[in-house]
Amino acid sequence: MVPRPPIRPRAFITRFEILFVIIAVLVHAATVLAQKIPLQNTQRENASTGTMTTEQQVQAAINNAIARLESGDVVGFIEFYAPVDELRQARKGRLGKSFTRIQTPAARADVIKRLELARKITPRFNLGGFLATFTIPEPTEESANATTTVRQPEISQEPLTGYPGSLNDALQQAIADLKADRLDSFIDRLLPRGELGHPEAATRRKQLTSRLQQHPQMAEQMLRDLQSLLQRNEIRKASGNNASILIKGKLVPGTRGRQIRMPDRTFTFVKVEGFWRFQDTTSKLVSSQAKIAAKAPPSMAEFGAADVVIMERFGDRWRFVEF
Repeated sequence: MVPRPPIRPRAFITRFEILFVIIAVLVHAATVLAQKIPLQNTQRENASTGTMTTEQQVQAAINNAIARLESGDVVGFIEFYAPVDELRQARKGRLGKSFTRIQTPAARADVIKRLELARKITPRFNLGGFLATFTIPEPTEESANATTTVRQPEISQEPLTGYPGSLNDALQQAIADLKADRLDSFIDRLLPRGELGHPEAATRRKQLTSRLQQHPQMAEQMLRDLQSLLQRNEIRKASGNNASILIKGKLVPGTRGRQIRMPDRTFTFVKVEGFWRFQDTTSKLVSSQAKIAAKAPPSMAEFGAADVVIMERFGDRWRFVEF
């Protein structure tokens, strides 16, 4: 019988063994870090401990959602808490009501108040434990009649410099600026006070200039509109401090040889401090928004439904269905 050679240690490790070692090291490191690092206020870390009840996980989710809104992390709030159905619609370019409800600081403040009320309430879970409903109690008569103090944004009243002369002269100069691509001059001299004096005027103006530069067809359309207005007798005969001109929509080629009539448009100009400008609608809008924001929100009970905040579980995360 031929003796078997002695078994020698292998001089190499298989890929499977390398992968196994790496996984073991990572698991060990994660265990050590979990013991040393304090629990953070995020859903994933809370859920991964396995020590929190379902109710505690939901409460942690609301706390984190409020913290994101308070810090201005709108993107994070949408990513982790926006309703799934609205995220699907957003991918198609349609923004739902949840997106509009957190666009401004005042709107976010209202949502924060609502979520703070919800987190004081014990949620009611469905049989599967994946749906949590917070029923917000009806406000008392005193709180229902209360109003919130909302500071109305102030429109600057600093003197403005526009295009001098008659409305006909002003439009000719505006056309010259558009043709020469002097967008800043056009914006400063023809836009209404509500836009130029808005508290966020610098940001709004930058955004408008950027849109006009990225989409030159917008400036080209404005140029054609102003040139059309110059041909109207109402422009040449404009007197007083107001002028409103209607331009009928033209027929444009459509599909299958059909013609489509574009909508009619009305251009309104107002003489401000000796200069003609587009009519100011921004100031009225800002005032109306401030008045609406100052009113207490209506109770959902008025529409035959309870006022609720609803969350649903996706894996180890909780998202809003209604807030």
